[in-house]
Amino acid sequence: MYVETWSHFDTVLNNIKMALSPADERVCNIVIKWGRAQGDNYNGISESAKDDVKLWLASIMNQFSGESRADVGRCQGFVGTLNNLIPAQYYYTLEGCNVHGYYFYDGVCHAELKPS
Repeated sequence: MYVETWSHFDTVLNNIKMALSPADERVCNIVIKWGRAQGDNYNGISESAKDDVKLWLASIMNQFSGESRADVGRCQGFVGTLNNLIPAQYYYTLEGCNVHGYYFYDGVCHAELKPS
């Protein structure tokens, strides 16, 4: 699964938490709540919190194999992009288009004004 949004992050963690030890499941629930608290924010995230989450994800990686292990790795990568990159869906908002000199209509950014 791609992990490019908080929703994707949430889905992966919810999918894997049943396979975790009780202690890691408690941490997983805390991380899920932390992710949900971010809302649609991808910048201004606490670096300390990011580091804690990345370390925890690394600590559980070996408990998984196959696609689940890859998903945990993708979650780590997603957390690493916070405060650094603008997620793709940002470019499909009025604000994202305006900031980058594009025009927003029909649900996406366009380089030219909407034809009359």
